[in-house]
Amino acid sequence: MIQDGKTETIKDKVQIDDKNKSVTFSAIEGDLFKSYKSYKATIKITTTAEGALAKVTLDYEKLSEDVPAPDKYLDFVLNILKDVDAHIIKP
Repeated sequence: MIQDGKTETIKDKVQIDDKNKSVTFSAIEGDLFKSYKSYKATIKITTTAEGALAKVTLDYEKLSEDVPAPDKYLDFVLNILKDVDAHIIKP
């Protein structure tokens, strides 16, 4: 993954919950541990009459109060959602 012009590596454990239509990415090693003790992103899909809604939840713990929120990793999650959307709407 490239963040702020720098290549970062993150190894995730992926858990898929078909019943609840969610996917959780739990970081287990990588560059983000330079700033965070833990990081987990969960994507939950809810179907509606018009299509579907995606809710993204980030759970993280900073190494110190000086560390900013991990907003820069939201782009990665959004790219995953775009890939899923493209896959779903394929003819």
